[in-house]
Amino acid sequence: MREILFRAWDGERYSIGNPEYFDDSVNFRFHHFDIDCEKPILEQFTGLHDATKWEDLTDAERDEWIKSGHKKEDWKGRRIFEGDIVRRTIIEGWITEPITGVIVFKNGCFTLEYEGLSKDYIHNDLIIDSKMVEYDAHSKREEEQYSYEVIGNIHDNPELLV
Repeated sequence: MREILFRAWDGERYSIGNPEYFDDSVNFRFHHFDIDCEKPILEQFTGLHDATKWEDLTDAERDEWIKSGHKKEDWKGRRIFEGDIVRRTIIEGWITEPITGVIVFKNGCFTLEYEGLSKDYIHNDLIIDSKMVEYDAHSKREEEQYSYEVIGNIHDNPELLV
C-alpha cells in the first residue's frame, strides 16, 4: 500500500502534512501558513520516487532528510507529488529524447502530461529499482524502462514547462 501524504503550497513555500491517524479517519496537520494565505493548494504524493541517488543530494537536502527522522538507508529518491515538473528519460526502448512534463491527478490516476494532449500514464505497481516500467497493450510494444527526475514544480519553476 502506498504512503498517503500531502503537501500544501501557501503561495510562497511548501509544507508537508503530518498524518494523524484515528479509528475511522486520518487528518493532516501542516505547519503554519502565512497570514495572507486563505486557502493553500494541496498536492498528493503519488507513491513514486524519482531516480535521484543519495550521493546526488546537496548537504542541506541530506540534513533535512535526517532531521525529519529518516535514515540514509530509507532514501528511495525524491518523492513525486502532483504539481512536480518531471523529466522522463527512456533507458530502453524506441524513444530516446527526454520528455519534460507535469504530474497531475486525473480520472483516478496520476499522469505525466507533456506537449499538450500527449500523456504517459504512470502506474504505481510497476516500479523496479526507481525505474518505472510501462507496457502499452494497445500497440503490443516491448516494455520500456523509464528514469524519472524531479526538476522543479509548477509554483517555483513554471518556466521549465516552456
